[in-house]
Amino acid sequence: MRQIFKIAICLSATSVMLIGCATGKLWSFDEASEVEAGSKQHELILGQIGAYNDTKISDFVSSIGNKVASASDRPDLRWHFTVLDSAIPNAFATQGGYVYITRGMLALLQSDTELAAILSHEIAHICAQDTPHKQAVGNMMGLGVLGMIVAAPALLLVPQLAAAPASAGMATISRKDELNADRLGTEYLRRAGFPPETMQTVMELLESMEAYEREQQKAAGRETSRWWHRVYASHPTTENRQEKLSNVTSSHNLDLASTSQNEFLSRLDGLEFGSSKYEGIFYGKKRYFMQWNIVMEIPDGWVGLTDYKGSELWFVRRDRKARMRMQRITLIQDGQLCEWLINWMKPTPITESKPIREYENPSCTGVAHESTPAFFGHHENIFRAVIIAEGKTVGNGYLFRGYSDDTTFAENDSIFLLMAKSVEVLQTADKKPKPPTLHIRISRPGDKFLSLARNSRIKDNNAESLMRLLNRRYPNGEPVAGEFIKVIE
Repeated sequence: MRQIFKIAICLSATSVMLIGCATGKLWSFDEASEVEAGSKQHELILGQIGAYNDTKISDFVSSIGNKVASASDRPDLRWHFTVLDSAIPNAFATQGGYVYITRGMLALLQSDTELAAILSHEIAHICAQDTPHKQAVGNMMGLGVLGMIVAAPALLLVPQLAAAPASAGMATISRKDELNADRLGTEYLRRAGFPPETMQTVMELLESMEAYEREQQKAAGRETSRWWHRVYASHPTTENRQEKLSNVTSSHNLDLASTSQNEFLSRLDGLEFGSSKYEGIFYGKKRYFMQWNIVMEIPDGWVGLTDYKGSELWFVRRDRKARMRMQRITLIQDGQLCEWLINWMKPTPITESKPIREYENPSCTGVAHESTPAFFGHHENIFRAVIIAEGKTVGNGYLFRGYSDDTTFAENDSIFLLMAKSVEVLQTADKKPKPPTLHIRISRPGDKFLSLARNSRIKDNNAESLMRLLNRRYPNGEPVAGEFIKVIE
């Protein structure tokens, strides 16, 4: 949970204003083509991430978004607002009126006016957008990682990003574009009847998120990714954006204890929190992947991620020196699995094939040698292949492929086998863990974020700081008795 959320926060400080930045120019092609292109992008995004299945939340977000959109410069466009089922705090827009916000971003908000401010910025992207930004979306879509376009640190979760070219859709993010979107978004807020000062409040949230990320990186002895600096080298800082906004807004001392805030927080009660479905729910020392109904071990220094459709699982070392891919297969042969594995992997040759003796279900493992074209001749790749039947008789099963470069294969090979051997199918419903959820309750006298963190389902040293961030008390504030607070249960 800690590492996934740290990645999420690192992304968020700028990802809220990412795809398709406003420049003051209208689209350079007809609206029908724009809407058609946006619809295709929408299907890809849903295919990679998936919509959050909560009608009440979705309808509420759409109502706020449509209220702002009706006051924008394109009120007649058919707008679509989607809550994505992702723990990563993020919001973005594509062409044709499609605006997205994740449940991870919703969890950090305190009022419907803050939600309106974020959506208004994304609406501004669509109302005034420049052609290069559409090309940027297309470039990243070509990599198959549009859902993770929020940039560099996501390559820890999505291996395809590691091979992304330095210029893949990134050069178009600029100070001018983002500041213009801030300005337009603030005007849309004003027209829609929301306090324009809320845009400043959102900037303060981003500032806290940036500070939180710096603290976590420092505590872990790491520096922010060089990709992160390269991608956002020309992006405006939060401080710069706040300064520019001060010219178009007045005081931003909003009453966060208002009735409207309490109503908004009550809507968040029960919202799934953290890296649940797709990165695995904690299950003792293992993780539970609900789409697959399995638990398995993920070693320290590794992260796991399944796609929205649940067709594959990826496990990646955070230093990107190794990765493992897991997929479901149908075993149509009742004979020896080693023979089946050799046939499955053809034309890639398998050596050292043998059953895994410690595993009670039918299994086989071997080492594959693969030759791929390189600049000079060919490059020899080596990877571990493992096949395990789901039950004691051959039927459905799992195929694992563990990759690393030749120099680190030996040290990673034992980890590949460990993860493959750790798979356990959960047979009874009472053993299946439920995702952590956000709950809203009234703070009692004596409540401290340290004690709230200890009683939450976030079991790591990061929990106290995270609780403060969620409740807008970062870095060292404490709950105020009688106020609504967010807890994780």
